[in-house]
Amino acid sequence: MPKILPHYDHIPLHRLWAFITLQTDLTLPEYSHLLDCDECRLALQTCLEADSFGAVLKKLKKDGAGDDSIPKAS
Repeated sequence: MPKILPHYDHIPLHRLWAFITLQTDLTLPEYSHLLDCDECRLALQTCLEADSFGAVLKKLKKDGAGDDSIPKAS
């Protein structure tokens, strides 16, 4: 099965944050990826619950996300 997002494996964290806080649009491939990816949905949930982007980074790093720009579940 071909990857929906050929240039990266996950939606970049800053895109999820902008989607939540600035109400920017995600692309159709990003929406499709979000439906299929538990890690990106977890990152999106973290964005919903956080007061700042720094808090998102801190929470995901604490949970073992590693790279700040790509969500990874622990």
